[in-house]
Amino acid sequence: FLANVPGQSITFTTNASLANNGTVAADGSTLVVQSTSWTTPGTLELGAGGVVSCGVLPLEASSVVSTELAGTSTSTYGRIVCSGNATFDGTIAVQLGGGFTPAVGNTFDVVAYGTHTGKFSTYEGLDLGAVTLAPNYLPTVFQLEATSALAAR
Repeated sequence: FLANVPGQSITFTTNASLANNGTVAADGSTLVVQSTSWTTPGTLELGAGGVVSCGVLPLEASSVVSTELAGTSTSTYGRIVCSGNATFDGTIAVQLGGGFTPAVGNTFDVVAYGTHTGKFSTYEGLDLGAVTLAPNYLPTVFQLEATSALAAR
């Protein structure tokens, strides 16, 4: 588990392999991964305002991307910014924070990427009662869009 200080940045620079086999948390801070050879079979825990910045995002079947939504601005929800390819697999898990409830039409750009392959295999926390978060794989971003729960059924 890697803990970090809100408002700070932690950078991993390595020419060797970097593996996340546990939980890496970015809660109100930025984690920069400067490695082209890293694996993420563990959990990326993105608290409100937390950012993971990377060149590639190699998610695996056991990977979990956990993001907290506490508002609609990018500084109020967890996200990943990947300049290269994002390989999707595993689980996306959403939690609400700070008493926030999304309204129909709100969008959350959770993972930005240059290109992508695959899709998450499991979605958790998308049914919020009157609102459902619909996953959208757009050309340069994985986005969650708040839609009417009735329209989603």
